[in-house]
Amino acid sequence: MQCPTCGSPYESGQGFCGSCGGQLPTEVPPTQVMPVIEDAAPVEPSAPQASDAQAEYDREYARYQQEYAAWQAGQAQPQAAPQYPATYPAPGAPIVAAPAKKSKTGLIIALVVGAFVLLGVAIAALALLGVFTFSTSVKSATTEVSEAPVETTAPSGFDTAEAAIKAKLPEYGADWVYTVYEESPTDVTFWVGPPASEYAAAVTVSKAADGSWSVTAEEALDFASDVPGGGNVEMSSAEEAAAVLSDHLYAVMEDRGMDAHALTVEPFANDGASAGEADGQFKSFTIDGTTEQSDGSFWVKSTQVWTWGTEKWQYWLVPTEAGYRIADMKEW
Repeated sequence: MQCPTCGSPYESGQGFCGSCGGQLPTEVPPTQVMPVIEDAAPVEPSAPQASDAQAEYDREYARYQQEYAAWQAGQAQPQAAPQYPATYPAPGAPIVAAPAKKSKTGLIIALVVGAFVLLGVAIAALALLGVFTFSTSVKSATTEVSEAPVETTAPSGFDTAEAAIKAKLPEYGADWVYTVYEESPTDVTFWVGPPASEYAAAVTVSKAADGSWSVTAEEALDFASDVPGGGNVEMSSAEEAAAVLSDHLYAVMEDRGMDAHALTVEPFANDGASAGEADGQFKSFTIDGTTEQSDGSFWVKSTQVWTWGTEKWQYWLVPTEAGYRIADMKEW
């Protein structure tokens, strides 16, 4: 007998073709007439036999073979081996449960943790490198600064002529004193020298365009060309009185009221003007002359420029154990 589907021979009693898997015709045995048995008990249907389950499996498998044959015929290229759908096992292969899929959660967590650890190590390394680099640069900069030569310059650009001469005096001597020798709105010449001694030098302080005062000239007074008669010049009583008044007026101009008051005696010491402070309104002054009295005192004239105008005052300076001091003042 031959398979009606592919023509392959098969034996009697075979349910499916061994070549194509198609279902073979079922041989129907000739009908037999069963004898009728009267008064016989009804026959109960028997329980399904094990052969019924096998037959059901064979039918399902035959259907699968047909579907597979149709699928294989539609492929563009022949396959090296049949790739069976996961729904059906290969013929004769044992049915084995598919292994459970392994979870990747643990691996992902491990990778994330590892990435953070590496990131932390990298940040720490960069921070250490940055600190080291910064420290090195600071140390280098500090070394360069410390090795650079320190340049010093003499003080200059003072608010007043007196401040400029006071800054200059230490170059001559720590205890040297000064007095105004000649003065104009833009230049003041001071004589300077040791205390209770002859003056030794003339220092000129000039006013710049910005209003600041600086030393512009210095001359020694020990040459014949400097002072008529030659030699060092001792401060006269008139010059000493003029110098005390100059100190007093500078103290008022610079708002040093106590210093101004220290150069006065009664009755002027009891006047508030003896410790006056100009509060920026006293701009400049000149010493215009001295007049000696029979008792050794002097009237010293001064022209003063204030914000409201020019005033002329003369001061009475009397000799004391501490030197000349201002005892009175009046207009002239």
